[in-house]
Amino acid sequence: MQFCPLSSGSSGNSMFLRGGGTSLLIDAGLPARVITRSLASLDVAIKDIEGILITHEHNDHVRGAAVLARKYDIPIYANEGTAEQLSFMLPQNTVIRCLSSEGTRFGDLLVKYFPVPHDAVAPIGFVFEADGVRAALATDLGHMTPQVVQAITGAQLIILESNHDEVMLATSRYPEHLKARIRSSHGHLSNTQAAQALKAAVHDDLRHIVLAHLSRENNDPGLARETVEAALSSNGHIPIHVTGHFQVGPFLEI
Repeated sequence: MQFCPLSSGSSGNSMFLRGGGTSLLIDAGLPARVITRSLASLDVAIKDIEGILITHEHNDHVRGAAVLARKYDIPIYANEGTAEQLSFMLPQNTVIRCLSSEGTRFGDLLVKYFPVPHDAVAPIGFVFEADGVRAALATDLGHMTPQVVQAITGAQLIILESNHDEVMLATSRYPEHLKARIRSSHGHLSNTQAAQALKAAVHDDLRHIVLAHLSRENNDPGLARETVEAALSSNGHIPIHVTGHFQVGPFLEI
């Protein structure tokens, strides 16, 4: 299985995943031309993408989806609630297919989804299974739930939000209502929350951790990594990667 973020954060989110011979995008919150160019930097042609999986309907996750779908005949996949919302947001000729609650197969790649707590209609995370590998992705969530814990437990690759540092957020110039939204149970995970969740999910076969959706204003990549490393210090060395805004990588093969 191969995985690579194309960009992660409030400026736009999109990630590439290939497993079981199938290539997918997870979200398309960047202009279509940027996504196409970023894929090309990985030697991946846009025509090879067989579907765009959408976590939720916020613009930083769907901005380029309709253009990619129409221009390159790529179907969009979402759960029922998000698909209904997208049907109102995107042009009428955009193909939107519903993911099965039991799991959807793309060749030898199995995609399952699970609910996450965020201020969207029906936000979800994903579990991917192929090639004897399990990867779990959960971004844009305000707190850990039993469903999220179950999803990331046992995965060889965990992609988890680490959005903000509590002190940086408290002292930032953000208005109080926005700070409250970010801190809320349907907002975004802090570095400390992410670290605690990952500490509970560590197992002997965990190969990589990817910290995603970091705030530009209220976080620092080094601080996010240090917070998680401190929580995992007794669990040996597990590679921890940090994504960035309009930053391709890391490219991971498991």
